[in-house]
Amino acid sequence: MNQELMTLDFWQDTVIYEGKTLPVGALACDALNVPADTIAKMNEQCEKINLLLGILNAGQDASALCPIATEAALTMLDILSQTPPFSYMNISKHRERIEKVFTVDNALKYVEFAIKAATNSLQFEEIQNFADAMMLQRYTAVFGHLAYSLGEYQTAMLDFAEQSDGNEADRTAEGFAKMFGTYFPPEFSITEGNAGCLP
Repeated sequence: MNQELMTLDFWQDTVIYEGKTLPVGALACDALNVPADTIAKMNEQCEKINLLLGILNAGQDASALCPIATEAALTMLDILSQTPPFSYMNISKHRERIEKVFTVDNALKYVEFAIKAATNSLQFEEIQNFADAMMLQRYTAVFGHLAYSLGEYQTAMLDFAEQSDGNEADRTAEGFAKMFGTYFPPEFSITEGNAGCLP
């Protein structure tokens, strides 16, 4: 089973996104143009999906939240299907995966997987048994943080554009790279302090 989820591959002046080849920068421009009201609609679904994500990550029984999260994930997919660059995804493939992995059984199996992984009792040959449970966790992590991440990206890129257009900006390749690094440092990661949905 192919476990990839919304993959990006870069080659020279192109980017390959779920099998579609586009010019570098096309996805970034599309992401900058996602309207605020669309991000707000996505965020409503993020909040529901994040409830499931929190319970899964805490290693607790998330059975009761599965129907709510499933509906939210499918609603999110409907929004994404009409919103470039996400509309370039294979929407029907993701719908099938969501319907397959958002189950009570997979939620329970993910808790079992997390406990085994945390206690170093997970055997290599067992990993495939938890493939759908791990995919459930990946979907909840990506969909649960999507609105927040998109909003942060737009804010940082627009600020970067304004700063780079200022009179004091160093418009050399090195200058742009240095300024870009201040907005998107290489050590950046999603933590409890900066993860979640939009306020």
